[in-house]
Amino acid sequence: MARPRGNPKQKPEKPYRTFPLTAHPEGQWCKKIKGKIYYFGSWKDPDAALEEYRRQADYLQAGKEVPLQPGGCSVMEAANMFLESKHQRMLLGELSPRSHRNYQDALQSFCDAVGKHRQLKELGPIDFQQFLRKRLTGVSPHSLTRGVTAVRMMLKWLQDSGIIDQPIRTGPDFRRSSNTALRRHRQIQQQTYGLKMFTAAELQVLLRAAEQPLKAMILLGINGGLGNTDISDMPLSVMQNGWLDYPRPKTAIERRIPLWPETRQALSEVAAVRKEPTNDADKGLVFITQRGQRFTRLSANNKNIDGIALAFRRLLKKTDLKRPGLSFYALRHTFETVAGAAKDQVATSAIMGHADSTMAGLYRERIEDERLRDVTEYVRRWLFPDTTATEASNENEKANAE
Repeated sequence: MARPRGNPKQKPEKPYRTFPLTAHPEGQWCKKIKGKIYYFGSWKDPDAALEEYRRQADYLQAGKEVPLQPGGCSVMEAANMFLESKHQRMLLGELSPRSHRNYQDALQSFCDAVGKHRQLKELGPIDFQQFLRKRLTGVSPHSLTRGVTAVRMMLKWLQDSGIIDQPIRTGPDFRRSSNTALRRHRQIQQQTYGLKMFTAAELQVLLRAAEQPLKAMILLGINGGLGNTDISDMPLSVMQNGWLDYPRPKTAIERRIPLWPETRQALSEVAAVRKEPTNDADKGLVFITQRGQRFTRLSANNKNIDGIALAFRRLLKKTDLKRPGLSFYALRHTFETVAGAAKDQVATSAIMGHADSTMAGLYRERIEDERLRDVTEYVRRWLFPDTTATEASNENEKANAE
């Protein structure tokens, strides 16, 4: 695969001193060519890895595209070509690192299930059923759907690109999980672990225990439904006069979010202790780690790093609030659920950055700031009832005095 999965075993020695490949920590033989690491096969089969290296070496050294093996395209070659196209989309900002990782994991499972060196055109419905059986073991219907979707997308991309000249028969049962299965799974999860959201009391506990910058991140999550990548990629330029004018990175949908006083205060505290980034591309970001990096990023080994998720997980454990289904992204679930009671779904969806494909959405040119403020203030009163009640009382007293 383009990026092999992790392997905790100790790296093997080279079969002999002049063996040209190096054992990579993630379980494959590799070699750096023209500044880029290429993988050629598993530790378990150094001879096959060497053969694959020799087949590709001259092309890679010359910077040319490696031709397919005679007889067609292998499963591994197909997966690598598709993942490379997705990698380019990720570099252009059209695909998140998390989504790219999901494609990698799903196609690694597919290669393992059907045989990565087999010719793609040889596969039939039985092979895809074998993948389903392995994919079903211990995974949710959502994970199964991601696996099937990734494989189907790869097959369509290969055909649209002219790499395969006819469709691969996957069989009638190779399909995503039904909506019924997804609903049933959600019901079981809710009955077992509870709702995938926080109560106001739980959020107050988290905010009291959180240090900066995590406290500011939590407030952004519940103030406007911002997710991990939204927060990690948030530029300083989007904060103006107590508002966020910030298109959602995932969809590029415009969002205008009024910030609570508590959120503005937390953000000012973060700005006062913000580290200088080590990468020039990160200089304009609101949040920088103690090591000068952005919080969600790809490592040198192309691994997805999510510092926000890790820090929030530690906070949940510290406050005894950790349970399955609760993560930083549950703040987004919480905002949507609570804000729904404000009875302005259009404004709520606009703050969340949801696409509105209805005719009304096509005709709607703007949403008044007052509607957006009403929604976020409703959530604020839910979270800080004492504070907002005191503010309301002070406003009334001031009005009476005037």
